[in-house]
Amino acid sequence: MIDTIDQLSEARDLIEAALMAVEAVTDKHQRNALARLLGTIAERLTDVGAKLDARLEGGGK
Repeated sequence: MIDTIDQLSEARDLIEAALMAVEAVTDKHQRNALARLLGTIAERLTDVGAKLDARLEGGGK
């Protein structure tokens, strides 16, 4: 579970690195599937970031 801004930043960095690695996949269908998966993960990280921000603004609740 991501509980801190640092953990969220680290997760985003990992997603960016994974997206770069996807470019090396030669099979178009695999590359597209991986890109969609990583896009979904990135969206979830954005949701987690918003919840973390709200929790921090609310005094850590």
